[in-house]
Amino acid sequence: MGFDPVVKLGSFESNFAGKYNREVVLRVWDTLAPKYMRAAVYEKYVGGIWKLPAHHDRMLYASRYKVDYAVFETRDSVASADSARPVWVQSSLDNFGFIFAPYNAVAVAVKNADSVEYYKSNVFKQGETRRGDWFYYMPLPRGPTGPFVAGTYGNDTPDSSYLQVFAPLAGFLDTVAMEMGLDTIPDNPAILRPYRYSRAISDYFLRHFAYSLRVDESKVADKLGAKPDPLRVFWATRSGYCEYYATLSVLLLRRAGIKARYVTGFARPEVEPGRPYAIFRRNSSHAWV
Repeated sequence: MGFDPVVKLGSFESNFAGKYNREVVLRVWDTLAPKYMRAAVYEKYVGGIWKLPAHHDRMLYASRYKVDYAVFETRDSVASADSARPVWVQSSLDNFGFIFAPYNAVAVAVKNADSVEYYKSNVFKQGETRRGDWFYYMPLPRGPTGPFVAGTYGNDTPDSSYLQVFAPLAGFLDTVAMEMGLDTIPDNPAILRPYRYSRAISDYFLRHFAYSLRVDESKVADKLGAKPDPLRVFWATRSGYCEYYATLSVLLLRRAGIKARYVTGFARPEVEPGRPYAIFRRNSSHAWV
């Protein structure tokens, strides 16, 4: 599938099923490759399309160089030799300037750049430049204080913008929530709310939905009318793929007051014993919550 910074529900089927779906798009030179290589975090859903944040939160400037790669850190000195290890990524896809990395990366390094846009969701972007390779930095265990905990260095905590719900879907989301039984989930203790809601949504999908690369709007045209929101089609047909499951899940969580984000990237790399790198293919592209 590659990567596209504009996420439109329904765009995945033809890409995934294309003749290039087995093409290798990322090589991650690490025997401990991450399960998820995150590209972008989306903020607002409007009528079948996810939109990126309108503005980055701050600019990162080169703190030092690794040979001819400028290193951009989420905080000063977090990627020093005694606190983080670099992981090299080779890419054959158009990444639209996004520097794919795991959740807890604390820095990135790229060539021919003097600044990088940084988003509080721990996403890095360098204009619209196509990147063929880059490094990301993973924190090392912190000695007697224990292993690194995601969020210690970067700010990966969702803010209030990740509570936005597309107003025309509010009533529909309330109906879905009631059918799923989300309205019966206890609110206390508050620390368990995100887990309980996420588990209830996932369990409902497992019991009542089927995974399918095709979401057939024609089956429900009489019921839903012309050009219905893709989520209404997904709910009516009880079938779809990752984009649909993730989108409805995120909006249901937000409607319940739980901050949630729609994320795209690549998931579940192929790892072979003895090979120094892991690979992600086009059909490893994924969307998740």
